[in-house]
This record gives sequence, structure tokens and C-alpha cells, in this order.
Amino acid sequence: MQNLDIRKNVLLLRNGLRYFLTPEEENNLKKAIHDGEVKFDVQGAFITYGSIDGIFKPADIDAVDKIKRGWWQCKYGKWHTKIETCKCGFNKLTSADDIRKKYGDK
Repeated sequence: MQNLDIRKNVLLLRNGLRYFLTPEEENNLKKAIHDGEVKFDVQGAFITYGSIDGIFKPADIDAVDKIKRGWWQCKYGKWHTKIETCKCGFNKLTSADDIRKKYGDK
């Protein structure tokens, strides 16, 4: 079994398949693309240049997956399910004084 800690980026294909690349695999693929090759061997799979969507960071792939599942990200950077209401801003008000400043004395 390979050590997943060294895998950095994700090769995403147009058909949705993903290959987690080691830095060496990523560099080899980028060099081959730069040299004008159109056919590649990636982890034993035969891939053509036209089938590549891109090489992305895992966090970007994760964000796309969450959006497809209906999640959304609030302005505080937290992900929420599609039926969840964001209360992150309210949690930032830590004291009664902060609440009074925002909403006034009532």
C-alpha cells in the first residue's frame, strides 16, 4: 500500500475519474504535456491529453464535491448542509456588550 501522505494533487479527468498524484508523477505528467505528448500512462491507466480536465489541489476537489451535494460556504468559511442556517456570525458575538453594540439595548 502506498503512503497517501506524500500525494499532493489530484488529476481530474473529464469523465470524473481522479488520480491522486505523487509529486514525481505530477512533475512527469507536466513535463510530458509541456513536451507535446498526447498519450500518458498514469498509474497503469492509458490517458489521452483531451481527457484531462486539470490538476487540482485536494481542497479544491473537496469544495466542488460539497457544492455538488448541495452544501454552501458562508462568509466565515464554514461549510453548511443545504438545509442548515448559518449561525457563525452570531457565534462571533462573545459577550453581552457585543450583542448590545450590534442590536442595541431593548
